[in-house]
Amino acid sequence: MMKWLKGSLGIPQDDAVTYYNRGLAYDALKQYEEAIADYGKAIKLNPKYAAAHIAKGNAYYNLGQYEKAIADYDKAIELDPEYTTAHNNRGLAYYRREQYEEA
Repeated sequence: MMKWLKGSLGIPQDDAVTYYNRGLAYDALKQYEEAIADYGKAIKLNPKYAAAHIAKGNAYYNLGQYEKAIADYDKAIELDPEYTTAHNNRGLAYYRREQYEEA
């Protein structure tokens, strides 16, 4: 079923958006490890891609890896302090860790 996602399909493999979008597809299928890998590739290609940091954080969150999620949300906030989604999601991750003061 996901075989087509693994192929290049003529899509540039040096494009951060390509990996980000494929990560979103994996995320939708709850294949979080694969999503994290693709978000990581997107970030490697474009370290300032705040949305990729948030998406990677969300995948870690869904795996219950809240500390890693917070690290990605922190990076997104560092890149774009006005990115409210990153602030909100970081608060949720802190809450899950029972760090209510930080949340």
